[in-house]
Amino acid sequence: MDEKKKGLLLNNNVLFIIAIFIVLAAAVFLFIKFFKLIDEKKKPEYTVTAHLYGSLDSAKTCIYKGSIYYADSQGLHSLSDEKNVDAELGDCLLNVYADKLYIYKPETGEVYSYDGTDTNKLFTVNKQQEHFIVCDDLIITLSEDDHYYIKPSFFDLKSGNSTELAKSESRKMYWDEKHSVEFTELGDHIYMTDAKDQSGFFEIFDKNKNSPAFVISRDGFYIHKTDGENAFFATAYNTSTGRAVNRYTCDAENKLTLDKVICDETVYEYPRYFFSDEKYSYVYMQYCSTLPKIKFTDKTNDVSECRVIIIDRETMKKAGKVIAPRKIIAINDSCFVAFEDGKLLVCDNKTLEKLDEYSLDGVKEKGKYTFETCGEYVFVFDDNTGECINRIKV
Repeated sequence: MDEKKKGLLLNNNVLFIIAIFIVLAAAVFLFIKFFKLIDEKKKPEYTVTAHLYGSLDSAKTCIYKGSIYYADSQGLHSLSDEKNVDAELGDCLLNVYADKLYIYKPETGEVYSYDGTDTNKLFTVNKQQEHFIVCDDLIITLSEDDHYYIKPSFFDLKSGNSTELAKSESRKMYWDEKHSVEFTELGDHIYMTDAKDQSGFFEIFDKNKNSPAFVISRDGFYIHKTDGENAFFATAYNTSTGRAVNRYTCDAENKLTLDKVICDETVYEYPRYFFSDEKYSYVYMQYCSTLPKIKFTDKTNDVSECRVIIIDRETMKKAGKVIAPRKIIAINDSCFVAFEDGKLLVCDNKTLEKLDEYSLDGVKEKGKYTFETCGEYVFVFDDNTGECINRIKV
């Protein structure tokens, strides 16, 4: 065999070996990827919504006259004396205002009041509203669509008659003129945009306290309870300044001003919930591990990390930060409660050390659940049945 043929054969052998190596490497890669996918599929997945009330408007749980009440598919209950207040008032949203507990049934639109002794049917308003707010002499119901169009309805608390937005003296639209916010009414919807930052706010004014009671922001359609100083926190993840949590103040002329940027270092983390106690405000963020990145997801396998920024309300500075690879349900100044693999965990804020663990009876893989915190309790509701399946004192 001449040298030319030998060289050609050698080159072919080398190419063959390289091809075999590439095929083997690809096979190993696919093998690892395949078993990694299998392993990920083996991880138990749940759909868990954590409603961190105290900053929002209405919930399935509330504290009224020192007692905890909750509503599920079985009726309205008083936890303190294990009493079923009214079996007919199931799957309701609760809201406390002045000296009464107000009850709203989304399925029928019926509104009731409870004075600690008897329930009283008031009237019927819109059905299937997502938010139910009582303020001054009005009931406000709110819903939204996928484009952040907000549909508010106003009803006189005494008569139940609807009230037009333009005639409601206790609501005002306000904006920071530097940012040229546009307010548009499209039928019975409200749409708010900011020419610069693509954000907007709608205020519900409390005439009794002469200050904003709630502020609804377009970004994520959050409802923020004000801190009593004509100020509120708001998400700003759609803004030109990046994902941030801002504090806004409203002056005597009802002009909105950006008072302070609380945190703006987030990358793929999105502010989702707010909660405030007397000393701290907590900003809950989630990090999505899937591609494409999802701003908000309640599927536990899509959330690889949760972060909570703790803000000192007196100094308005960050007092701490909690990072945990779990679905965080609630937090205070010493510990946080998280959901992981069907269990409820209580962990130390600073060390992340597990302090306690609770089994959740009735919580099954691939199920959908809503967690609410009220007082010292965590309530777990099954989204499919509407039943409260767990009440845990933590």
